[in-house]
Amino acid sequence: MYLKFGLSFLLISVVINTIFCGYSIGIEGGGSNTHAAVLDADTGEIVVQESFKFSTNHFLLGEEKWVESILTVVDIMLLRVKNIMYERSGITLINDPGVSDMYPLVSLGGTMSGMEPPFEAALVTRLLNRRPNLVSFPNDVHFVNDSLGPLFLVSPYGGICLISGTGSMGRIVTLDHDTFALSADSRVGGWGDTIADEGAGFGIAISTIRSVYRKQDGWCSTLDEVSINGVTACECDHMPIFNRLEKHFNLEGDMNNIVKYLYDNFDKRHIAAFTVELIDLVRNYNDPLATYFLKQAGIELGRMARALVEKKCSQTTCGVDDMTEIVAVGSMWKCLDIFGDEFKHELGAHKVKLVQTSVSASVGAAWLSGVWSSTQINIPLERSGLHKTILEIN
Repeated sequence: MYLKFGLSFLLISVVINTIFCGYSIGIEGGGSNTHAAVLDADTGEIVVQESFKFSTNHFLLGEEKWVESILTVVDIMLLRVKNIMYERSGITLINDPGVSDMYPLVSLGGTMSGMEPPFEAALVTRLLNRRPNLVSFPNDVHFVNDSLGPLFLVSPYGGICLISGTGSMGRIVTLDHDTFALSADSRVGGWGDTIADEGAGFGIAISTIRSVYRKQDGWCSTLDEVSINGVTACECDHMPIFNRLEKHFNLEGDMNNIVKYLYDNFDKRHIAAFTVELIDLVRNYNDPLATYFLKQAGIELGRMARALVEKKCSQTTCGVDDMTEIVAVGSMWKCLDIFGDEFKHELGAHKVKLVQTSVSASVGAAWLSGVWSSTQINIPLERSGLHKTILEIN
């Protein structure tokens, strides 16, 4: 009996020690969805990954809700790890303290839309005030913009990233070869939904809604008179899209109801999601107006890509035969089959290779935070297996 009790106690101790090994958590936060990954700090290997259908953009949520959302993600991810460890051991603990015994983390990193240096310090302070034992040292928490995570998955030294999801932004980032510290950073777009988000879900949706409402009012903007492949928005039938608008925004037969979604009930994610309806109209019904606005997105993304390449070449010497690699991030790149020709045309003579990561940028965020933290985690320098080419323009 005593031997059995001793062996059980020893086994539980092994499990607890396993759970208490260091973990690093990375979070990829977008305007519509959030992805997270837990890494073993000793090996750098992924323990568990998960996706959440809510935003962690602090501009969209506000600081207090942002803190709550981040801590919710962290607690859920640690609970997943704990359950995995207990399942593997075959032990069920009575009066399990939840995840409180799994703190502090080795590091916490986030690659997030809307996250820039002026906002990071205040947000991290709020986070640590709410959960003081989150990490061993305050400097072990790092939140950066949404380009750094995916870029770090492709190269440890930075590169060019073009994001097109709910919103859009292009970034050229250089990381120091020894410390991985951010040594240069320049951008194209990403200035918020009021003046930017071209070529992304929100920009496409709001341009389409604007055009449809003008048509309903009986006039056409000069913007809609621009021809794409011989077609203008002014001459297209707007009713198929208007019918989808009525259902998506629950207008109940009254056009005036759209106003509440643009003011008191403004929801960037819900507006951007209307682009899914446009994609369906293109793929299944070959709708000319939906096609027009998606092809317009290809033109805008192509011009952003060209601006990024030319900025890069102004910073370093580029040869005429040099191929520029751009990391493409976001769900709108799934529509390359619709707007790929327009995208390529805008790049002119520039040679570009678009690549996408094969794992979530949350892993890149965890790695990046890990190498910047007081207890560095192991990361692989070889990245070739973590991305694939989706388009090459020679």
